[in-house]
Amino acid sequence: MQSQSTLARPRLRSRASLTTPAELDELLDLADSANVGRTPLQAKAIPAAPAPASVPLPTSRNDLFECYRQYQKKISTLAVDLRTIEAHLFGNHWNTVINTLETKSPVDIAYLAMENLIAQAEKQYAPVGGTLTIDRNEVWRALGIDERRHWRGVDKDAPVPFDLEKLHAHLADTYGGDAGETAAYRQQAAELIKFFRFEDSEAMATMKRHVACTVRIWSGHKDYAPKGTLEVSYNEHTRLSKAFQALACAMAWANLPDLQAALSRAPISGYCFTFKSRHRETFPGLSVVMFKDKWTFEFDFKVAEQLRLFLGHYGA
Repeated sequence: MQSQSTLARPRLRSRASLTTPAELDELLDLADSANVGRTPLQAKAIPAAPAPASVPLPTSRNDLFECYRQYQKKISTLAVDLRTIEAHLFGNHWNTVINTLETKSPVDIAYLAMENLIAQAEKQYAPVGGTLTIDRNEVWRALGIDERRHWRGVDKDAPVPFDLEKLHAHLADTYGGDAGETAAYRQQAAELIKFFRFEDSEAMATMKRHVACTVRIWSGHKDYAPKGTLEVSYNEHTRLSKAFQALACAMAWANLPDLQAALSRAPISGYCFTFKSRHRETFPGLSVVMFKDKWTFEFDFKVAEQLRLFLGHYGA
């Protein structure tokens, strides 16, 4: 009669058909070096593993468990390295890539990597207290990418001129130095001109103690709130947020840090802000008086003069 350990041995071999310790080490080393010499989006051909040698597995269950533990430790280390690389390449989108890899075409993954690099450039080249928006269409044209063909699903299998180094160089050449700050200031100036209608000569009124600008801001009565409580309409939130962001950028340029900081965290530009008619919000050098269908921005003369200088430098 065969012993119990002899009977157990074939079952262990069938469940772990790989693999000797030396062969698994070789596969792990191959995974470590899989990216060496690869071109973007081109998979490296990995030779088929040789047939497992007929080396018996450890007869001791303790030895077998220790073998498993060592392999698991190596695999865990590789997984951590992989997640670090993915987070660096894809930024906030890395989890999307991992969780939906089977539904992501090479074009989708290439787009996420390039989008992350552009988002990094927007932060790197933006001025202090301001934001920079990089035109994606301009970037795709510079790289020779047909947006309609690749990104919109017309031809997902078409080769993409995917080159992160070329993209990085283009962003550095276009927005490096003072170019990024200048582009950001021009964008914010255009936003202010549009919001306050500064192209209209009557948009600003010089009063005895301040300069006033009246802007149409549509509000409605807040449900389940005390009578007379108003809330900015849904469509106005984005416009308000951009305007306060642009004002904060202009005040940072004018070296008015107190006003810039107050505008950056102003609750009135966010969601769920409620007020009552004739409510006044006060900032250093600026007051905002709110009515149901219009708001009046009252700038101190010093702030108004700095705003004029900013628009004179960067307004189109």
